[in-house]
Amino acid sequence: MNCDFQQFAINLYNLDKLTTDQATIRTCISRLYYFIYHKVHQWLAINHADILSLYSCGMHQKLQFSLNEMARISKNLRFNMLSTKLNQLHAKRCSADYKLESLHTTKNIELMLKEVEQTIRLFDELTTS
Repeated sequence: MNCDFQQFAINLYNLDKLTTDQATIRTCISRLYYFIYHKVHQWLAINHADILSLYSCGMHQKLQFSLNEMARISKNLRFNMLSTKLNQLHAKRCSADYKLESLHTTKNIELMLKEVEQTIRLFDELTTS
């Protein structure tokens, strides 16, 4: 199934870059996180299911712990960087989804877009070499 959360968020954002609608802004932020979440999860599930199965916590933490384990095993600390980025993006997604008292703006979307692009670059470098 093709489910491009990144493109969905970009399309939604491009509809009205001056929007102040909190539901729209928060949806964009959340979908951008889930774009990278699913890429990492799919890669780990296909290529390192043994590592993924080591942890009995929630899947968001499981991905981060698995990436840290990948760093330890491969001695490539850039997997730790990816874990940290995933954690930071997850925190932003949680803020967008649950902290309704905080105000989000389109600047938050723009920042999230940049961070996701950087994270995808790192992910691609780690998984294609």
